[in-house]
Amino acid sequence: MIIDCEPIYFDYLEKKWMIGFWKGQYDLVTGAEIGVYTKAVDLKILDYFSGAYYDCVSNTDLLEMSYTLKKNGTTLFTREGKHWWLTGFKLGEFSNPSELTLAINITLHNVAMRDAFVSGLWNAGYTLDEFARDGKTISFTFGVPHTPQPVTRTPATDQIIQRKNQLLCEKYQAITGKSNNLQDKVKAIKAQAPEMYNKIIRTGKSKQLYETFSKLTCSIVKKYEEMNK
Repeated sequence: MIIDCEPIYFDYLEKKWMIGFWKGQYDLVTGAEIGVYTKAVDLKILDYFSGAYYDCVSNTDLLEMSYTLKKNGTTLFTREGKHWWLTGFKLGEFSNPSELTLAINITLHNVAMRDAFVSGLWNAGYTLDEFARDGKTISFTFGVPHTPQPVTRTPATDQIIQRKNQLLCEKYQAITGKSNNLQDKVKAIKAQAPEMYNKIIRTGKSKQLYETFSKLTCSIVKKYEEMNK
């Protein structure tokens, strides 16, 4: 995956929050995500991990969110809902993250939480003219990231991985070009490129994998807290 990320941190009601934004190329798809999290604990697991562990918010803290993903000014898709993780993907579309913009609307629980989130935007490097307030709702566009990107993002590795991603998308388009609907496209992929079919059917499994990982990590956190009482 070659994706831009933008984590926004803020404090509200004695909790540490992170609302994260992502856009870019997820292997065979162009996509975008918004995730809402709260901090559970400062964690150190031997030499593998050290830092703040964030978990997805509970049902009582879900937020009304929407976004429109555009590529070079053309809309690819729109998503909206009350959620902790709002995702969308376009199969077989190849994009560089720099071509994508995410027009975002987030409705916070109240004005106090809105102002706390605004402080997070400000601390991340957003200026007052880069976002708008309407009651409890904040609107802004995630284009060029304001925050540091992962160390794994380098021009050389991006180029290598993106070339592989582009070839995958071109192969998908070549196989499915005569199909008129998604069902026929997937059938064609299954028949002619089973390895690509396996990638496609795994695309929707991210939430299940996240929940499995979250349960495992929470058990580690619990043991860690018990050891340090």
